[in-house]
Amino acid sequence: MDPQKNGPTVSCHVVAVPFPGPGHINPMMCLCELLVLRRKHDLLVTFVVTEEWFSFIGSDPKSENVRFAKIPNVIPSEIGRGVDQPAFYEAVLRNMRAPLEDLLDRLDTPANDIVADTYLLLSADVGIRRNVPVASLWTSSAMVYSVFHHFDLLIQNQHFPINLKDSPHPPPLSLSPLPLPVSLFSPFNHCRRRPQPQTETGDAGIATPGRNRHAACDGERETRSRRESRSCRRRKSSRSLRPSIAGSARNRDGLGILRSNCNKPPPSPPLS
Repeated sequence: MDPQKNGPTVSCHVVAVPFPGPGHINPMMCLCELLVLRRKHDLLVTFVVTEEWFSFIGSDPKSENVRFAKIPNVIPSEIGRGVDQPAFYEAVLRNMRAPLEDLLDRLDTPANDIVADTYLLLSADVGIRRNVPVASLWTSSAMVYSVFHHFDLLIQNQHFPINLKDSPHPPPLSLSPLPLPVSLFSPFNHCRRRPQPQTETGDAGIATPGRNRHAACDGERETRSRRESRSCRRRKSSRSLRPSIAGSARNRDGLGILRSNCNKPPPSPPLS
């Protein structure tokens, strides 16, 4: 269902314009779903994709407040676009502006806001001409954004361009000689295994459990018993001191008075 034909009457209409690529369309769709969750009763999101991308994701489940709007395939196909990525980006900037403008003109509900991918520089000009606020969505990591933002420093410090032909390449890494942890293969490695019984051979040649069968368990019990005995001694010593402290507190009407009077000299005996 195209929103430009029979869209519902809403108080807020957001037009989402992602860069045509899987790493850009998926984050944009996630953002639109989050926006709908905040204002499901009066928010409509128009998600702009090419006809090719609509054939890829048109049948995917989505919120009823998010609707697709198609523009013609004015850019190279998604299949094989990585062969010449700079040419694909130039085609997006050169050819997507006119279809986007035409789509915005045909919407029954005017756009209140535009959320566009940061790579789509044309969206800012479109919003300025129409007096519509434009929000930019950066879909890559913060590290990639920092590299692009400080690109002039890379050139200034001669870190770019990089000559990959002259740079040394490390040998290919093989996982076979690496000492991989056991937990990588066994999800139950954290479970404590019970000690295996040590067997002895009796007089009749029959294997019988040895005396060290539960040595590990006995050691744990001994350690635990030592801890318990120490804590028991501490409790006894604290109980032996408790009556004198309590009695002093009662004689001085509470612990607060006890603390305030602890530095005063003892009272003098009464005169006979």
